[in-house]
Amino acid sequence: MVKHNYVEKCKGCNKPANTKDQVFIHSKRIMEVPEVIDIHLEEHHIHQYECDCGEITRAAEPTLDGT
Repeated sequence: MVKHNYVEKCKGCNKPANTKDQVFIHSKRIMEVPEVIDIHLEEHHIHQYECDCGEITRAAEPTLDGT
């Protein structure tokens, strides 16, 4: 199934937006997973730090067991 999400009004001046003047920019898929499966998804953003001494230290990357 494809749903089209259109802009209702301009965020700047609140003028109503005409659907025929809108262009498609990208798609986003949303999938529903049955509750039978328990899925846990985490996204980790790993950061690094560059000290004044020039040393670059990177944060540890977690593993599946949480360490």
